[in-house]
Amino acid sequence: MENGYFKEAAEVLERIYTDSDSNKPLRMKLAAVIRSKDPYVPLLQSFSYDLLISKVKAYIELFMKENETNYLIQAATKQVESNGLGATALQNKTVNVEENDKSYLETKRRPHLGQKHRERSVLQSLNSLQNLEAHGDALASGRRRQRWTYKEDLELKSGIRKFGVGNWAKILVHGDFNNRTSVMLKDRWRTLCRIK
Repeated sequence: MENGYFKEAAEVLERIYTDSDSNKPLRMKLAAVIRSKDPYVPLLQSFSYDLLISKVKAYIELFMKENETNYLIQAATKQVESNGLGATALQNKTVNVEENDKSYLETKRRPHLGQKHRERSVLQSLNSLQNLEAHGDALASGRRRQRWTYKEDLELKSGIRKFGVGNWAKILVHGDFNNRTSVMLKDRWRTLCRIK
């Protein structure tokens, strides 16, 4: 909006906030701001990253005070038990928890993040090469073409009558298509038009 892209701002607003009632007040305020074509409205000026972080930290502190029963430890225990990863080892160790320690809420940058990412990508490529050697051409063939059934054709035609040509995503959501994508729907519609 600061650069004068008001039409694009309206499109983004419509794309992000669909017709759900939960976001209606915020959507209405933002629509009024876009209609006024003034990017320096007090509503937008009051937002800042630091304010957001401070409110999130205050909420977390309040939540942790209300739930002083070591919520994070309980969640971690449940995770370990569900994965079956040595719950007995967790019970044998004593856990020291510093409650309300603000240093844990600070955002810190991790050192050597790029190195870990590189190691992980090398391991993934090594695993994919091993899978290719083990399975051979089974992975290379990918997804086989699936014939269209008469029922799917009827479903596609009724979806086009209801939503119109080009609304493939809506047709896909509301129709009963077995493992199809919107591109497949579009291609099948072109084929059906040629057949007629």
